[in-house]
Amino acid sequence: MTVRIGVQAALGLSALAAVALVFLVVDTTLVWLAIGFAGGVLVVGLPRLVGQTAVTPSQSEMTTSRS
Repeated sequence: MTVRIGVQAALGLSALAAVALVFLVVDTTLVWLAIGFAGGVLVVGLPRLVGQTAVTPSQSEMTTSRS
């Protein structure tokens, strides 16, 4: 009787560990996807944003030649 209870407890804990591992993998995957998306936004968007607001040499030459 106690062996049967021990086996059931071991199987129950194994199933619980498997479910926890699945949740851990899914949660970690979502976190890494979010990190990758944020990194991609920084790598692609930041140079475009800086490029739009930065003064290029041709613009600075045009302003100095006018004055």
